[in-house]
Amino acid sequence: MDSLDGLTCTVVIRGSDPVLRDHRVHGTRILPGVALLDIILRVVRARGADPAGVELRRVLFRNPVAAGPDFDTELTLRFARDDGHFRVSVTGTRRPSGQSEPVLDCRLYLDLPFPQCRRDLAALRAAARQSVDMADLYTTVRATGIEHGAFMRALGTLHAGPDELLADLSLSVEAAEYAEYFHLHPAALDSSTLLPTQFAEAVPGDEARPYIPMLIESVRAAGPLGSRTWCTPPRRARPGPTAT
Repeated sequence: MDSLDGLTCTVVIRGSDPVLRDHRVHGTRILPGVALLDIILRVVRARGADPAGVELRRVLFRNPVAAGPDFDTELTLRFARDDGHFRVSVTGTRRPSGQSEPVLDCRLYLDLPFPQCRRDLAALRAAARQSVDMADLYTTVRATGIEHGAFMRALGTLHAGPDELLADLSLSVEAAEYAEYFHLHPAALDSSTLLPTQFAEAVPGDEARPYIPMLIESVRAAGPLGSRTWCTPPRRARPGPTAT
């Protein structure tokens, strides 16, 4: 796709944005890294590509994106054609200081058939031995220093089987108002990555730690997530929370 080759675009991230306002790490307003996946797919969609045929591979999150009352962060996305794919790089520049650092790198592939993969949700639900309200999960996550306000809190129930989790998640009323604006809603993506935290095995003497993805091998999206998602991550953290 020629319209992507050499494309450079910018997005200004402000602390007043509800995604950052309601997602704080040790008190600092932070853009969830997975929100960048939505930004990339929306850029691709705006250039005329079908996001269902897009695959993002080797998504490496290099530095967090912060913003606050007295500074913004300008993200610069660059697309460059490579051997059979595009290289995507994201750089963040704080304003007004001008400090810059790399944020994300990945490979972008176009026009790929979407994999046929269906899960038996009823069977996963039947295998569950324990059910936890998402409010309890956010209490656990808050102990790790990550606070979620209403916009970034998913509602629903997390069912735990011996090997896999099944979560039935809905957006809050405020977040659902933006369900059509996003391709992959940041609140839905962020909540899916948190799920294994509820059952993480604590090491005696260690402080509570969240499960935060630093590298995602592959991202596919058949369509917009909307206001309700089903997630089936493994019970123990390893590559691959999936949203259905």
